[in-house]
Amino acid sequence: MPPLLRYEDLTFKRVGEAIDLVRQLFEGLLFLHRHYIAHRDYTSRHIAMLAECPWPQYYITLSLASHAYDPNEELLAFPYVGGDMSVPEYRQGLLGRHDPFAIDVYCLGNLIKRDFIQVYSNLDFMSDLVANMVHDDPGKRPPMDEVMEEFEKAVGGLTIKTMRKRLRRRRSRLINLFLKTCS
Repeated sequence: MPPLLRYEDLTFKRVGEAIDLVRQLFEGLLFLHRHYIAHRDYTSRHIAMLAECPWPQYYITLSLASHAYDPNEELLAFPYVGGDMSVPEYRQGLLGRHDPFAIDVYCLGNLIKRDFIQVYSNLDFMSDLVANMVHDDPGKRPPMDEVMEEFEKAVGGLTIKTMRKRLRRRRSRLINLFLKTCS
């Protein structure tokens, strides 16, 4: 197997690099869902990048929790409590059955929110989409085909100049307060 870089070791410098990662993550989860496979533990530890490749190729590794469903069966399952403990369905208890595909959408949205939207100020064009993905009500989360459509709409209007811009880190509230006090 070719060498892979862990997600935690990846660095992103430009808007286009972040968009490329997000697009590939969306496409990967969409592929799984179209084949009735729920990941059920979608966290950063299951994302890697091919190390020796002229262009970034990201991979989603499956976990022991991943499950293939028969399209004719009810697509509900008892929750598998994975790495993302903020999933709203987990707060309701582990006895009820939940839509594992909606949980996947939540987990991926939360990863993007935590690692990109909250960190970089020039990725706000994805904020509405990600907010829908992490909705507390799983019935209001979009399925992955809609996520992909909305993502393409959001990035479709971006110029090459925007894609080449450096990612801008958000300043902390403390720094903003300091700058406001000093001015």
